This record gives sequence, C-alpha cells and structure tokens, in this order.
Amino acid sequence: MQQSPQDAAALHQLGRALLAVGDDAGARAVAGIDTSVGRNMPEQPRAYEGQQYAGRSAWQGYVELAAGHSSNVNAGPSADAPQNSPPGTPAWQLPSGAAKRSASFAAVTGHVRGRTMLNAQWSLLGSATAQVRGYAGNRAGDYDFMQTDLNAGLSYRRERHEWLLLGQHNYYRLDGQSLRTIWGLTGQWIYRLDGFRQWSSFVQYQQLRYPGHGQWDTHRYLIGTTYAHTLRSGHSWYAGVYGGEMQAERSTARQRSYDLWGLRAGGVWQWSAQWAAFTHASYERRDHQSQDVFFPVTRQDKQLQWALGLAWQPAAQWKVMPQWIYTRNRSTLPITQYTRKEFFVAVRRSF
Repeated sequence: MQQSPQDAAALHQLGRALLAVGDDAGARAVAGIDTSVGRNMPEQPRAYEGQQYAGRSAWQGYVELAAGHSSNVNAGPSADAPQNSPPGTPAWQLPSGAAKRSASFAAVTGHVRGRTMLNAQWSLLGSATAQVRGYAGNRAGDYDFMQTDLNAGLSYRRERHEWLLLGQHNYYRLDGQSLRTIWGLTGQWIYRLDGFRQWSSFVQYQQLRYPGHGQWDTHRYLIGTTYAHTLRSGHSWYAGVYGGEMQAERSTARQRSYDLWGLRAGGVWQWSAQWAAFTHASYERRDHQSQDVFFPVTRQDKQLQWALGLAWQPAAQWKVMPQWIYTRNRSTLPITQYTRKEFFVAVRRSF
C-alpha cells in the first residue's frame, strides 16, 4: 500500500463500499473512512416510534419494506480527487468505478425489542434487528449487504433513576461474504426529571473483528449524554454531545486510530393523530493520531448529516415514512471527501 498508489486507492475504495451500505465500523478498519457514529448510540430518542417505559413487561416490533435512490452509493469522491491531493503526494489515479455513482435500492428490515419485569425494580431487556439491502444498476450490486444486531441486558430502576447494562453482538455480510463482527458492552444511566424530561448518559466499549484480516481489528470507546423533552402538545426534541476514540490493535496500523467528538439534535412535530414530521442533524469531527500512509498529511474529517422525514399512519399498526438524508464529509484527504443525497420511502407494519 505504501509503495503502490493503486493499492492504496483500491483499499480506500473498499472502505467507501462499506460506508455506502452503512457499515461505518468496517470502513474505519479497512481504510480509515468515517461516518458519524451518533446515529448508532444506545440512548438516541425514538419519540416518533412511540417507545415509552410503562413500568410493566412489554414487547413490540415491526417489519419494514423500503425503496429509494442514493446519489452516491459508494460514498465515492469526485472524479477530480487526484488533482486535489495535498502537496507532496505521489501521482495516483482513482480505480475504475471508485468515483461516486448513483443507484436505486430496496431493503427489508425486521425488529423486535422490549423488557420483561422481574420485580418492581429489576427487568430484563433485549432487542434484535435483521436487515437486507440490495442495489440495482451501475455495478452497485457489489454493495448488497445483510446484517444482524442483538442486544440483551439488565435494568435496575429506583424512583427517577434507571441503570442499564447491555451486551451487543453485530454480524455483517457484504456481497454474500462474511466481513465483520462486533462484540460490545454498554452502561447507561437515565434520569427522569418528570414524565416529560429526561437525561440519558452512557459509556460504551466495542471490539471490531475482521476474520482473516487481523490488521483491521480495532477497539472503540465512547461516552456521551443526551437531554430529551416531550412537550404537552405532543411535540418532542433532543440534543446531545459525545466523544471517544478508535484504537487499532496493532501498532503498525496506528494511522487507523483517531479521536472523535460530536453533536447531535433532532425533534418530532406531531400535528395530528395520523401525521408527524421529524428531523435529525449531527456534526462529528475526527482527528487521526498519525500521518496517512499514502497522503503526506495527518487526516482530519468534519462530517455533517441532516435528515428530514414524514410519518403517516393510515391505519392502526401501519406507517408510511418518506425520508431524505444529506451527508457531507470534508476531509484533508481528497479520496475521503464526499457528499451524498438519499431519498426513500419506508412502509412499516408494527406488532
């Protein structure tokens, strides 16, 4: 990779493929390409899904079908990326197909979550999610993926306080091949000021493993807090901050290690029993700990993501949700700088 610009670019291309299908962790380990980790945080409010703690055992889930279009399936840079290289970069070119390209996609998701009360204070928690996404046209089928995510743990609640300890396992396949697993542990503290306001803080540790590619293995550490407020009108909003680091297991892969911090906020406007609008915005900065092995600079990323959506409930247990997501990553490395616009419509059946 250090001697061959083509190899470096090809590795970056693989990382972008992982980003395109939503595998942020995989992209980090493969090529140091990042997206915001905020959307994967355990305490992110789900006000528009109607998740509430009612002090009793309850399990719920949904099956969802979605279809849409992405302007940049592979999260690729513009074709003129080589011309925007930092001074001192050896001559290189984008591999065929590495520049950004668009494609349509379809996805199927199944999800179940809930808690079983052991007594007035202790309860068992769990959730399981499985998703399959396929892309059409323009060689985008290389980015088809399947992933499963399992979480299970214990909760203790006393008056306004609740403490949770959750274990996580995530399995990921890209284009039919096993790529990555995650093992993690999350500790969370929720403080409910009243029935409308709450603070939620967490610490999280994850191990990312890549079978057959131990040089990509990493550890991730995160800590953060979020404030959420539901108004008496039914509208709600939240805002949070987080920070952490990604550490490569091998000293020879130090260029994959970085520090990060981020901000995020969002809200839901419920204007009738059948209609609601929601939005989410996040900003994340990542400062790498050593110079890139090919580009003669230390990498820094500043990523912005903004999502807008509508939720329409035409009948009990049914939702139709059109959504638009804009992502922009500004980077000191031209090959990791990109923008993407994605629009899709999801139809969900809850149970």
